[in-house]
Amino acid sequence: MKSSLVTLLLLTSTCLGALEAKRADGIIAIDGKLDEAAWAGAPAGNLALSGGKAVVNPTTVRVLFDDVNLYVGFDCQQKRMDLLVNEWTHVEERDNDIWLDDCVEIFLAPLEDRQQYYHIIVNASGVLYDKFIDNSSWDPDIKTATAKRSDGWSVEIAIPFEDLNVTPKGGESWVGNLCREQKSNNENSSLFPIKNGFGDPSTFGKLTFEAPPGEMAFILNRLATKGMIAEIRNSGKLDQSVQVTLKSVEDGSVILDHKAEVKAGGVRNLTLPYELPKGTSRIAVQATRLADGKVIYANTIPLTAAPGGSASARVWQVDKPLYKELLSDEPIGYARDGLMTWAHGIDASAMRNFALQYGQRHVHEEFFKRLADSKLMPIANTFMIKHPPYDMPAMLRKHGVKAVLMAYSHSGSEFTIDKLPFLPDPGATEFFLNSINECLDEYPDIIWGIIPADEVFEHDEKRGVQLFETRKNDYEFIRQADEEVKKTYGGGVYGIPLSL
Repeated sequence: MKSSLVTLLLLTSTCLGALEAKRADGIIAIDGKLDEAAWAGAPAGNLALSGGKAVVNPTTVRVLFDDVNLYVGFDCQQKRMDLLVNEWTHVEERDNDIWLDDCVEIFLAPLEDRQQYYHIIVNASGVLYDKFIDNSSWDPDIKTATAKRSDGWSVEIAIPFEDLNVTPKGGESWVGNLCREQKSNNENSSLFPIKNGFGDPSTFGKLTFEAPPGEMAFILNRLATKGMIAEIRNSGKLDQSVQVTLKSVEDGSVILDHKAEVKAGGVRNLTLPYELPKGTSRIAVQATRLADGKVIYANTIPLTAAPGGSASARVWQVDKPLYKELLSDEPIGYARDGLMTWAHGIDASAMRNFALQYGQRHVHEEFFKRLADSKLMPIANTFMIKHPPYDMPAMLRKHGVKAVLMAYSHSGSEFTIDKLPFLPDPGATEFFLNSINECLDEYPDIIWGIIPADEVFEHDEKRGVQLFETRKNDYEFIRQADEEVKKTYGGGVYGIPLSL
């Protein structure tokens, strides 16, 4: 226990400064302009050069947060905009050498280990570079926007907490640094002083999240594998008792149960060592005011920084390429230029009306001939393939074209009241797979591949929330799904959300 206490004391070693992230009131539009009232109300940090040298082009930074995102806003003065270095200008150039341009940089270490930090770079065109430690395949759903003016530029950056794998509730402290590379004057400025470059974790300062309003506030300064550092603030007129409870999310066991007394108008500092149960990677933290049972803080904190989200593939991935189809000496027509055409068969009647209105030629068979000439394949659902008026099988065979099958994944008429059209439901999944098998059995010669219906995941996400909200009392599967979400992702507490 003595060694644990020493470790905790070391964790309180000097941070080289602090900046508070204010909770945002209202929506933050990511347009680069920093003109919302919330930005004006947030504390400003001024970037400086190491050694005290005066900055030629000053930079101001502010930080906001809400339940979804961390927002960072930089205002970068630039006396000579004609000297701005901005070679990377397209969002598709993400993860190139963006630091060769004029840019801003963000370093964030939310957890105990400062070496496990996130690094984000944005240039004056909003082009992004991001990595986790040395892993540049981490591709979070960050939104950026910049605004240029005659004497500088500004940038807004929205970083989803989901991609950082931890969501602050207010009262937490992270560490990191906020920096700028200004090329024409060779100025590398930072919010917290640096020694060996921006990415030196030993020089990271503190980023604190504004505590929720109220007489009582629980401030979680550090949650580590050996213990916790926190403080409880009581701005009220009465002394208060607060129960601080820590539980292992994995097995539900109590790690720490501590009662703290806090004087009226006072602050109680807590340095509490503990031993973690084996296999614990996330801790549920709760602080409760005993006088009335009000929970003043509750959150689930991971102990290791496993980034949320998923890395996006940047190439087509084909497990079993077909030589004849994919690797051929024959010209590939419009597909050579990456052409895609949207000509939905269900819109055929609208196409005919359009052709009549504007005097355009429209011949059903010519559509298939163009597909054959251009080496393109149509997307067709099961209704279009099976419905006689479309005459699709005959036309595909006549012109030697194959289709990509978009099977029905939703069909309200196919399920009883207990098997609604929600794809994760085993009944819906069975119908979906059966419709694919039936089509493959009947038309094997004209189907080249299979894709799920367009927007299937977006539809199911919304439908799951709606079903839980309206049918949880009589729809057993949605209740089972809620319990699985709680157990697997919600720390035993949080299940399917009540709204999107």
